[in-house]
Amino acid sequence: MYSPRVTFICHALSFWSQSFASSQLQVQVDAFVTRRSRAIITNKKPAATRVVMSKDSTPQDGTVGKMLGGLVFLKTADRMSLVEFYTKRLGMSPWLEQPDITILKHGNMILGFHQIKNSEDQIEKDGMYTFVYPSKEQVDEMHDKLADIADGKPRHNECYKIYQFFAEDPEGRNLEFQAFLHPVTEVSSKVMN
Repeated sequence: MYSPRVTFICHALSFWSQSFASSQLQVQVDAFVTRRSRAIITNKKPAATRVVMSKDSTPQDGTVGKMLGGLVFLKTADRMSLVEFYTKRLGMSPWLEQPDITILKHGNMILGFHQIKNSEDQIEKDGMYTFVYPSKEQVDEMHDKLADIADGKPRHNECYKIYQFFAEDPEGRNLEFQAFLHPVTEVSSKVMN
């Protein structure tokens, strides 16, 4: 018979892997629980379990992930020049390529640029896209990179307790670069199975 502690650990591992981990990890945890259970019954030491997950938490077994979060798609007349601007000048990283679409990420912000195909479609320039940095120094560094398109030097905004400056992308979208000057809770977005 299992001890209550071992039974709890096995159930907790199994629940955790089913709820939060990749299917590959689930299979490995299930195998560990099964080996551990057999070892308890036979008093043998269980075999070691190795958890394999890729660097970016993408399952290595080919399963399809689900994204928890969201992304904003913007229609553009010149996707390639915008992708170059957002990656080279703003430091965003490519996240996903699809036909006529490039999706970029910066922390938990995900922007998709969709190439318009006919003259009836209009590019989308509404709203403002805010890039948040952990420190004023990083906002200053971004300003140094973007001084030619910035609206001025970074400044304190006492009303919102932020440090900020503004700019525009090549198609005229409003961009903001800021750091909060007060504590905020961490926000995260990750691909989950």
